[in-house]
Amino acid sequence: MLSASTTTTGSAGPSASTGPRRLIVIAPAAVSAHQHFFVTVDVNFPLQIRIPMGAVIPGTGHFHFFIDRPPFPPGVHTPDIGLPGIIHSITERTLIPGLDPGTHTITVTLADGLDDTSDEVPPVSVTVIVR
Repeated sequence: MLSASTTTTGSAGPSASTGPRRLIVIAPAAVSAHQHFFVTVDVNFPLQIRIPMGAVIPGTGHFHFFIDRPPFPPGVHTPDIGLPGIIHSITERTLIPGLDPGTHTITVTLADGLDDTSDEVPPVSVTVIVR
């Protein structure tokens, strides 16, 4: 759940490039059942990470994590309550709750100030095996 109006500056450090804008998602390859774990999102472009404020502001955004479900297409609003398997995040390092054993797909998208999926960068998926 998003709270406060804290902002941080998105990283454009070591992974910065002049190529197409993209998300870089880092997750553990395997974790124990029901163990919480972190997924880190980096970007290769300047981004101020902030909570949705009801307006699209260039250079700002936040992340949506879709766990074992397809991401919403660009321009579609992502509700922050009531839908299982969706996490909204205003941090580059996000805690994923413990998952049942099996293979899980986590897809990350950039979202804008209206809480809509952005078309600025394509979604990125990672696979995590839970033992």
